[in-house]
Amino acid sequence: MIEIVRATEADIPFVMATERLPGNQGLVGRWEQDEHRRAFADPTNAYFLGHMDGAPIGFVIVQDWATNSGWTLIRRIIVAERAKKIGRELLSRVIDAIFAETQATRVWLNVFPHNERAQRAYSAIGFRFEDRAKYAATAGHSESLLMVLQRAAWKTEASAG
Repeated sequence: MIEIVRATEADIPFVMATERLPGNQGLVGRWEQDEHRRAFADPTNAYFLGHMDGAPIGFVIVQDWATNSGWTLIRRIIVAERAKKIGRELLSRVIDAIFAETQATRVWLNVFPHNERAQRAYSAIGFRFEDRAKYAATAGHSESLLMVLQRAAWKTEASAG
């Protein structure tokens, strides 16, 4: 079972190393240390670490945490070992925290069109495609897909699964 904890600046080396694991380039973004430090200093950001058996297994960066917009962004989710299929559980636990600790009515994320594995994983936990989004050139791509999860749908999905 995965447990989530709020990350601290001391966790930045793990976050950066995980962003840079082989196979992640072109699928997820990566920041330098100063950008992560700025993000930690912003109270509208929240970093979560997933732990299994006491060891970190991945992280999630959440933006627009507890803002009045009603929308919360999953900026980045990365697990250290994709073959273990723990990303969905990690993301689900973070979404539980978002809906329990904030007034967010929607959680959204962007996914690159070629990242079909992520699209399937997000769809499986209740995210739905909403629109095409133009995204600043990241990881060599200029377009991403917008996926949204409504609070009401999360309760329905969670009780069904």
